[in-house]
Amino acid sequence: MFRIINFIWNYQQAVPEKKEELLAAGLSSEAADGIIKITEEAEAKGARMGPPKNGFDFLGRLGTLLTDLDTFIKTKSKQDQEAYKKVMEKKKAEWEAAAKK
Repeated sequence: MFRIINFIWNYQQAVPEKKEELLAAGLSSEAADGIIKITEEAEAKGARMGPPKNGFDFLGRLGTLLTDLDTFIKTKSKQDQEAYKKVMEKKKAEWEAAAKK
């Protein structure tokens, strides 16, 4: 568990951080900008709070980030929602692979 926590502690590894990656996946520019903004805000908040105290703290922070992203993407088009889903499925596979190392 701690391997995966170390792998995705940096919020920008938890979600796609590059606009090009999001656009290539089929997201609109507006949706990509929103995802990046939410991720950057979470990263800044995490920096102010310091490292997580334990795994539960980390999971709480990550859960909040993912909830914020899900809430945001639900306000976007069906196409954006489908593209976001595919991007996050890819990220999930990356996390699972990292956890097995």
